[in-house]
Amino acid sequence: MFFMYEIDNQKFGGFVAALRKEKGYTQKELAEKLFLSDKAISKWERGLSLPDIALLEPLADILGVTVAELLKGERIHAALEPQEMDELLGKTIHLSDNQKHVHSGFHKMWYLFVLGFSILEFGILIWQDVNLIQKDIFVLEALFALFGAWFCLFAKEQLPTYYDENELHYVSDGVFRMNIPFIRIHNSNWPYIVKCCRYWMLGSMILFPVVSFLLVTAGLWESSQKAVTLIWVFGLFGTILGTGKYYE
Repeated sequence: MFFMYEIDNQKFGGFVAALRKEKGYTQKELAEKLFLSDKAISKWERGLSLPDIALLEPLADILGVTVAELLKGERIHAALEPQEMDELLGKTIHLSDNQKHVHSGFHKMWYLFVLGFSILEFGILIWQDVNLIQKDIFVLEALFALFGAWFCLFAKEQLPTYYDENELHYVSDGVFRMNIPFIRIHNSNWPYIVKCCRYWMLGSMILFPVVSFLLVTAGLWESSQKAVTLIWVFGLFGTILGTGKYYE
């Protein structure tokens, strides 16, 4: 009976839109209350996506309904039967598991594909007898792979609520700590920052061997190494700042 545990995206989105209008909120105003972008609200209401499970309770509170009513996509005027409660609980669990497994599986697949492709690139270049076996080049590529692994496999797109309640300019998760000056980090912009870093690292893992090949064969690597490294670092930093500010 798997179908019983699916949430109707269209029904959910229509219910959220109706409740939002009843409260007199615009999509932007509702998004600000949840520390999200109005694009996220728009996707919910059009049935294109569902909110993170951690957002169900605050969303229900703001719209003046229960989490059970949100999951059913309609107001509940009578006490629920035990079977209905089990069904709603199943929907919540399915939503949580689905979000975790779909995203982690997709990102893991892409990371492994890009990692394999970059290794193949280096293998081909070395086989072509290109003088590419230089420690600094491998170190930089290893750093892209290392940070790419973190953003693709371990980075959480949902931050604890204290990031929304305080003005913080860093993210700390275990041994990982990321400082981003000039922007306030919260659940409105952090998911986009993670995606930005994820795409940058994966792209770098593919492009860096090609750029290295071109510079080494032209005899320009030694003279341009620092410039290339700085361009890559400041390019990432600028992209993170721009993304964080845009969704701040």
